[in-house]
Amino acid sequence: MTPPASGYFTASATTPPMPAWFYFSACSNMDATQISCPNPDRRRQLQFGPTGGGVMAIQYWGETPCEAGAPCTLQDSCATLGTFPPPTCIANGTAGLICSYSGGSGARSVDLDFVCAQSLGSMTGYQKGDTSYVINIPGPAGCPGGGGAAAAGGLSWGSLFLILLSVAIVVYVGGGLAYNIKVKEMEPGVDAIMHLEYWKQLPGLVKDGCDFSYKHTKAAYVAFQNRNRDPALSAPIAKAEGGDDEMSRALGS
Repeated sequence: MTPPASGYFTASATTPPMPAWFYFSACSNMDATQISCPNPDRRRQLQFGPTGGGVMAIQYWGETPCEAGAPCTLQDSCATLGTFPPPTCIANGTAGLICSYSGGSGARSVDLDFVCAQSLGSMTGYQKGDTSYVINIPGPAGCPGGGGAAAAGGLSWGSLFLILLSVAIVVYVGGGLAYNIKVKEMEPGVDAIMHLEYWKQLPGLVKDGCDFSYKHTKAAYVAFQNRNRDPALSAPIAKAEGGDDEMSRALGS
């Protein structure tokens, strides 16, 4: 999820008396040259280094919010919600992904809730507990399949596989023809295909494999059906001397 030119994302609070704004960078430190807080919450001074000093989210309550796309100096109270390095992330079923950050001012923490959506939508935040917060981020980053490629109109893994397979076939056939024609000086045509004899045998090998699998699967199925059957019940009736069988004698015929 690439931050905008300002270097940070903005989310608005949904319920008072929450801070009016949240500023955050989902995947890296916040850039101290783009946003600063000269009057931080007294419980902890913000320590911005050259790359943000590990700060990844700020809560801000004041009269003048930052303008989109411009470096910002917060004029009123603010505090950190969490610090970088990487957080703990848990998949939220098919609905999205939740990444948790801690280490903020006054033991604050924040969950970034990536909600699956076709496009990046309006971001909002709210207070979940005394010092815990949630920022909702609707967009493709919350969709299954590696950053929501399918939802964003990108290629799925199946499409990539088919493309790579097609390229491999073209390279194999074209490269084999070129090698046999240029190096082995074979005449252009079907006979110049690489491993031609093997490919001629392939249909027969596939047929033999299918026949083998069918016979053994059928034998296993019959054995499974007869697993509880008494072998004596399926034995042929014994023949008496003279050609009469036991059943005929029992019936008096």
